[in-house]
Amino acid sequence: MSEWDDFDPEQKRRAMLDDPEKAERLIAADRRLIAAMLKNPIDVEGLRTALTDDACPDRIIINGMPALHVAIHKHDIKALDLLLRHAARTDDWDIEGATAMDEAYRKRFHEGIKLLKLFNAEPRIYGEPGHDKPDEVYAPSYEMRMNQLLFKMIRFGTAKQVSQAIELGGNVNMKAPEGQPFWPPLHVAVAQCELDKVKVLIEAGADIFARSSRGQEVCDVQWETPGVKFLSPEWDQIYDYLHDKGYANLFVKHPRDFTLNDLRQPLPESEPKKDMRGEVIYPRTVMHHLVATNHADVVFDVLARNPQEHLTAQDFLTRSTRDRKTLLEACGDAGLLPKLFTSDIWQDRLEEMMSLRPHLEKSLSLRYKVDFNKASADVRARRLQELKKKAPKLQLKRN
Repeated sequence: MSEWDDFDPEQKRRAMLDDPEKAERLIAADRRLIAAMLKNPIDVEGLRTALTDDACPDRIIINGMPALHVAIHKHDIKALDLLLRHAARTDDWDIEGATAMDEAYRKRFHEGIKLLKLFNAEPRIYGEPGHDKPDEVYAPSYEMRMNQLLFKMIRFGTAKQVSQAIELGGNVNMKAPEGQPFWPPLHVAVAQCELDKVKVLIEAGADIFARSSRGQEVCDVQWETPGVKFLSPEWDQIYDYLHDKGYANLFVKHPRDFTLNDLRQPLPESEPKKDMRGEVIYPRTVMHHLVATNHADVVFDVLARNPQEHLTAQDFLTRSTRDRKTLLEACGDAGLLPKLFTSDIWQDRLEEMMSLRPHLEKSLSLRYKVDFNKASADVRARRLQELKKKAPKLQLKRN
């Protein structure tokens, strides 16, 4: 049994997983089926040929209507009989939540109702007195299965298989289910840092301005890229490709253009909240995320490019909601403390630097990672140099 059986029951659809050539043949047959169904009247012989070549009888034809619904809408009993004999699913529904039997009742297609009853078709809306329209219908049933296939291919398949899933009916701009966490397909491909899949989705019409259920834009989720791929050459290419396609977000910059203020901004996640002790916990900042993902070099690059800006004690003491750690603790875990407690970071702000000492000494794992005597001597030497620059003739007494 295939691992895809739980959401893709159409046996002929599974061919694309193991045989790309057969998948192309199925896609071509589906196109012929759609073309035959769109003719008025329906091209029954063309439909027969497409079905014989394993076209899917459950394909969405137009405006969210499966093939059965289109045949009923056009009162075409021959096309309806042909689709049913090729195992079209009678429990699929259209964009309004109506099954084929519902559509037959709605269109008063009595001949079709009799035929559908022979295939054990059941109504979902109109055939049941007092039965209201289902609340959570947001896509046709076949499209839902193909959307699941599309997501599976984005996560585990190749770009070619993503393209085939789209051809088979996957919707690159599917509507999010209400009340459930949701990322559009493009967001998933971007977060996985797979440029070829990103290109396939955008060329298929994916909306680059779509938002996740949490309001995240597509460049926001680039921060979810796994550590190894984060800020890699392919990450850069995706960023540039999205902007070449017209994407723009004034609040999202490429790391090469960051300022220290950009590093202090929170990642797109939850609002600040209080823990059980009443302490305010803030969303992880860009700077905290870079340190935690072993990309502190970006932080040091920003500091080198903006010598007039500097980190503060408050920056280091801000606690993140994601790992419940302060930036100071995250820097300790990353082995960065010796590099941070220098005059290059603190310049002549000795008192502010020393204010962090009690916080480090509280931690058994961090208290010995900084030589404060050496760090304070370095800052004092920096302070002396600054004084000599301002007053070259100043003579300082030795203690």
